[in-house]
Amino acid sequence: MSHTGNMINTTIQEEQSKAASRQVKKILLLWSPLADYSISCFRELAKKKGIELYIIYQPGEKDAPYKQFDLGFFKKVIAYQ
Repeated sequence: MSHTGNMINTTIQEEQSKAASRQVKKILLLWSPLADYSISCFRELAKKKGIELYIIYQPGEKDAPYKQFDLGFFKKVIAYQ
């Protein structure tokens, strides 16, 4: 292969690598019910570049002895009963 052919192949491979690194990984979590430790793990995962988190979860009981969680780092949140 010629020098020009090698340069073209290298350029194509570099562009493919860049495109792959820009891809967003969308992760859907199905969870029931939420807990402090799981929210902490999800929050850390959401900080990673190229990650979008979505969650469908079952809310805890209204009289449960724990607080509601900040789920603002999720791209979309759905609570089901």
